[in-house]
Amino acid sequence: MKWFKLLILFLCIYLCNCRECLEEIKHDDHCVYCEYSNKYICKPKYQYKNQTLSTITETQKYIFILKSITLEIQCKSTKNWYNFNVNDTDDSRNIKHVLFDDCQLPNNQQLILLFKQFNVNNVARLDILSQPKQMTHSNLTRHHLKGFQSVNNLVISNNFINNSMNDLLHDLTKLKRLKIINNELKEIPDNFFDKQIKLEILQIEKNDIKIIKKNLFNKLESLSDLQLIENNIMTIEDKSFDNLVLLKSINLKSNMIKILSDNIFLHQRNIETITLTLNEFSNKSLSSKLLINKNKLVTFHLNENRKNLTTLPNKFLANLHELKVVYINDNNLIYLPEDLFLNSTNIKHIFLQQNNLNVLPIGIFLNLKSLEKIDLSKNQIEIIPRNLFDDLSSLEELNLQGNKIYKIEMKAFIGPKNLQTVNLAFNNLTLSSSSNKTPFEDLINIRNLDLSNNKISQLIQDLKELKKLLTLNLAFNEFKILNMHEFIFTSELIYIDMSDNKIKNISFDHIDEIYWPDIIKRIIQIKLSGNPLNCNCNINTLLLYLKEKLKQKDKNSIILNVNNLICDEPKELQGSFVEGLDSSYINCPIVDNNIVNTPVNNAANSSVNNPSNKPNYNADKSVNNTSNNIANNNDDKNSDTSSNKWLIGSCIFLSVISILCCVVIVIYHFYHHEIKIWLYDKKLCLWWVTEYEVEKSKNYDAFISYSDKDRDFVINNLINKLENGGQYKLCVHYRDWPAGEWIPDQVIRSVINSKRTVVILSKNFLSSEWAKLEFRTAYCHAMKNNKKKVIIVIYGDVPSADLLDDELREYLYMNTYVKWGDPWFWQKLKYALPHCR
Repeated sequence: MKWFKLLILFLCIYLCNCRECLEEIKHDDHCVYCEYSNKYICKPKYQYKNQTLSTITETQKYIFILKSITLEIQCKSTKNWYNFNVNDTDDSRNIKHVLFDDCQLPNNQQLILLFKQFNVNNVARLDILSQPKQMTHSNLTRHHLKGFQSVNNLVISNNFINNSMNDLLHDLTKLKRLKIINNELKEIPDNFFDKQIKLEILQIEKNDIKIIKKNLFNKLESLSDLQLIENNIMTIEDKSFDNLVLLKSINLKSNMIKILSDNIFLHQRNIETITLTLNEFSNKSLSSKLLINKNKLVTFHLNENRKNLTTLPNKFLANLHELKVVYINDNNLIYLPEDLFLNSTNIKHIFLQQNNLNVLPIGIFLNLKSLEKIDLSKNQIEIIPRNLFDDLSSLEELNLQGNKIYKIEMKAFIGPKNLQTVNLAFNNLTLSSSSNKTPFEDLINIRNLDLSNNKISQLIQDLKELKKLLTLNLAFNEFKILNMHEFIFTSELIYIDMSDNKIKNISFDHIDEIYWPDIIKRIIQIKLSGNPLNCNCNINTLLLYLKEKLKQKDKNSIILNVNNLICDEPKELQGSFVEGLDSSYINCPIVDNNIVNTPVNNAANSSVNNPSNKPNYNADKSVNNTSNNIANNNDDKNSDTSSNKWLIGSCIFLSVISILCCVVIVIYHFYHHEIKIWLYDKKLCLWWVTEYEVEKSKNYDAFISYSDKDRDFVINNLINKLENGGQYKLCVHYRDWPAGEWIPDQVIRSVINSKRTVVILSKNFLSSEWAKLEFRTAYCHAMKNNKKKVIIVIYGDVPSADLLDDELREYLYMNTYVKWGDPWFWQKLKYALPHCR
């Protein structure tokens, strides 16, 4: 009987494990190999989008994947293809795409014969991928591809193509797309593409081709996209592209090309994109005639040529009337000719970053009135001259980060009136001027100005007069003292980053004398983290300000963000967080005082005891204790209360009541928010859980702040639900904002006129500058009124808190939020929204 039990046990294990294999198939669209049964098993008649997956069981190591109109065969070991047989293939689908993955090619056998068992007839796409490299005796040949005459899309990747196989593609006359990737191809025979007259897209990538011969592409007159990427090409013979008259895009990226002939693109009059990135061009290898008459060229790439390319030919990119985007970054360019972009007046973006440019010719941007963005970061520029940007009336973004700029001439920005973002970080600017003026006075539409990592030590007046400025970055500069009365900005809402300067003192002198030029309310937020603050007696005013105890005019217009601001001095407070300090921690020594006698007068204090012998009492010269009630009371002595039989019972009863009260208080302390939400949802004890109607004058119950990419979610899931039945009145962009008004004005008005601001926090929200502006406005308004008026609704996955803005991270740490998908989502949200009795 023992052997019988072992047999039963073995069968149970076998069946259970194979059941696990079948269970796995339930969640996958393909077959799996069950090692316990040594079989690949596909779930019978498994439905995938109304298509049937045929039943296949094979003892050999294949995986068959039938998905919609695609058949994929994956091989896991060497296979004798003559024994290849698939039973029960009653699938009647018309297979259009065949993928042959990681399989050794059969010798002297057509691949089409293997696929006939799957009713494969008119294949449109064929992929032959990842042939194992240890099987080098079998190259891809014309014989393998016979029978695929209907194929118009062929991918050959990680295979071996012998250089002598010049007839490999001769039976595939209908090809329109061809990819030959990573096949160790060293040379392409002249007649390799002779039968592919319909070919439109050709990609040859990651091979070892040294030369492109002039007759190679002669028959490809229909070709529109040619990609010769990462092939180690050194030479392209003249006239190689002459017959490619319909070519719209050519990519020669990541080769070793050192020279191109003047006429190499002569016949490509329809070319729209040229990419010459990552080659080895020098000053003499590119001709000024290379791009002549390329009137349809839109995008040009000539970047990351780090060998000997120090300049470009005169008029190299001139007279290209459709040119929109130019990439000539990451080269070794030292000088550019003044006529480089002559008459190419429709250029919108120019990328020149990471070169070695020291000086730009005054007329290099002449007449580029459509130019919207210039990136000149990480060069060696030292001076921005007066007339460099005069013609750039459409310029919106200018990046000069990481240069050596120490001087910007006055009126340098008078031309680009539409400039909204300027990045001057990591330069040598001081902005010191006897007239207290800088070139920034002409930036009338500037929104974002980055002056971080410079040598600025004072706040210049014309920065304060930029009416549309939203962010001013002055981090990592030379500021040593912060005078609060100097922060009189005309911008209605501005965020100033003063972090990581050398600020030791924050002065509130004359703060009551701040004069705002008009009645518009302003919100100025200043970030101060990373400064070596001296927490001496002078910091007491700052502590009062932070606790809103300092009486001053317009005190809520300036908000100091002291998150992570740490004391550097004195030694006993070194490392302490400023926001956690109290005035009692501050010692204020009295220097050079003349106090020599400190008499103590305790007369008429109604004291009943003598003062105890505390330290320093021996320094008192006289003590007056007259007119007090000091006495020696010994009337009650040797009392006996053991006869009181109710005392113990009363004590026990009161103790139990006290413990129960403590338990209730503790539960309420930790769960009071959930308790109130439950009561409000059940409409119980509303006198306790509802708020008073103190904001009846406001027009809206809530302003919904969200990214426009989340609009469908907001409209379909939030607005319709909350406004149904007139329960809430909401303010939303697309419906309630007047057309044509300035957006920051509408943001401020919407926040002020709403009882709450609901922020839909998502990845799209974090990537939207306008959405973050709305949150910052609501955040500052809530801090001013010391009320929790901002409701965060987390929608989808958002980055970790460490990657969020300081204000948003602080608000999430200090306040509760609602997450979409929470079973209590609607109860929590409605409780957080305004509600009255």
